[in-house]
Amino acid sequence: MHSIAFHFLDGQSYPRCTAQVDAVFGDYYAVQFMGSGSMDFRRNASASVRWNTPTFFWTDRVTRYRYGPGPTCSWAHNWVTFAGETADQYYAPLLRALAPKGYLPVPDPEEIGGAFSALIRAVRCRP
Repeated sequence: MHSIAFHFLDGQSYPRCTAQVDAVFGDYYAVQFMGSGSMDFRRNASASVRWNTPTFFWTDRVTRYRYGPGPTCSWAHNWVTFAGETADQYYAPLLRALAPKGYLPVPDPEEIGGAFSALIRAVRCRP
């Protein structure tokens, strides 16, 4: 039987995140959610965008990401990281198709926030 590995690594929720990120996350992928506040976001050499509404975004293993607080000085930041062969084969192509710019505004932040909370709890409580 052939099994394709997909490993959740970690996850966290920061209600008032103020981090400045400038990195390539070479070992893992992440799905992330800004539930409130504001942030400036940039991928590679693309123009910076500012979010003032709830937004889902993702990071892959090859792109340089630069993001940090916008005018509100913080944002509600939720994230979950994962790695493995399945992530390599399916994650990036799927998210590139769903959100080619690397992010999507969220029409129902309560539902997405709840899903992230449940996923973070599951990842943090795994054996």
